[in-house]
Amino acid sequence: MLLNFDTPSATDSKPPATTADSHGEAVALGMVAILQFGQARGITAKGAAKHIVELLEATGLPTDLSKQPLDEAMKLVAFDKKRVASTLRLVLLEEVGQPRIEVVPIEDVRQFFSRSTGKHDD
Repeated sequence: MLLNFDTPSATDSKPPATTADSHGEAVALGMVAILQFGQARGITAKGAAKHIVELLEATGLPTDLSKQPLDEAMKLVAFDKKRVASTLRLVLLEEVGQPRIEVVPIEDVRQFFSRSTGKHDD
């Protein structure tokens, strides 16, 4: 569960949730999304997020969410295996190797990504 932060359904069902060509690319994009969300909530350390994004980029995986149909991905959250009523159980990282499970209202996630530019914070 912790290897890829157990990213939400945007990665579980590629079309139309991402423009990724493979499941691995979709997972990478989901990891970036979760890192951004964790940073915005003050949970994920900026340095940890930057380090992980750099590792993903070094392997050639996509990290730019600005071209992703986040609104389409949010529609799939209703079917996510981590959804309980109107919440999601998300694995957020405090630091590399220090995960934490947070129960987050789906509306908080929706609002964050509707305001997000999609660019990761370096």
